[in-house]
Amino acid sequence: MRHIRFSTLRGSRSSNPFVQLFGLVIGIILFIGAVLLGGVIIAALIGFLLVAGLILYIRIWWLTRKAVRQQQQGQASFVEAEYQVIEPSSTDDQQR
Repeated sequence: MRHIRFSTLRGSRSSNPFVQLFGLVIGIILFIGAVLLGGVIIAALIGFLLVAGLILYIRIWWLTRKAVRQQQQGQASFVEAEYQVIEPSSTDDQQR
């Protein structure tokens, strides 16, 4: 009678200690690489958010500064000019 052996996705563990050590070292290297890559991605994301926040803060500060200046200039200034009152003629009233 034949026995059929089904392999799982995990595979079988090698009994060779050098292969086990090699697998352990590769696993540790991959883990450290993943942690470092994640750290770099998080640092880049935080840096981008800080720069974007700084740009947004400066933009809002600049606009409020500009608005306050315009408001102060608008309150303190008067426009002086000469004018002449023109009476509407009778033809203007008929055209309307």
